[in-house]
Amino acid sequence: MDSKLLNSIIISIDGLDGTGKTPISKYLENKLQNSVEIKRIIGVPDKYVDKLAYNSFSIDTQYLYYLASFVDSMMKATKKHTVVLLDRSYYSTMAYHTAYGCKIEVSNIFNAFRKPDLSLYLSTDAKTITSRLQKRDELDWYEKQLIKETALGLRIESIYESFGLQKIDSTNIDEAKVQTLDIVRQYLKTANQLR
Repeated sequence: MDSKLLNSIIISIDGLDGTGKTPISKYLENKLQNSVEIKRIIGVPDKYVDKLAYNSFSIDTQYLYYLASFVDSMMKATKKHTVVLLDRSYYSTMAYHTAYGCKIEVSNIFNAFRKPDLSLYLSTDAKTITSRLQKRDELDWYEKQLIKETALGLRIESIYESFGLQKIDSTNIDEAKVQTLDIVRQYLKTANQLR
């Protein structure tokens, strides 16, 4: 295996739509770019994969398309960068698709790929999520479902909890940014990655 791939650090920021993944990952990238070689990847599959997934016959097929897309983009980035910051990872695709009834057991597949070194997930209440999503210009199908069905968000949240990721309350986005930055800096210092 490529030494850059082994020596790179993967940090994932996951959570329900509207919890603040993008503003927090942008904040981290901005604050860390002078002290570490960092690449932020938005974990949304490319338009081709998205089209294949949306036109799929089943939720199981959608799941496999998205899972493969996340793994591929992560592996490409780790070959070129010291720190890869994922704005959503395959933890998100596993949580969402499991909540929607996907029955594929991927633990064996998942164990074959490198997992993020530091995995954080953002959490906030349904009212905050709805408020944030309603401010967006356009919502995808998943975001619309979160607004319509509060129980869906609770199911997805419980799946995130089962992964054992470090949870950050993102109700106050500015406090969450600072807390997340502190956690990431501490991790990078421990891993001797900060310049």
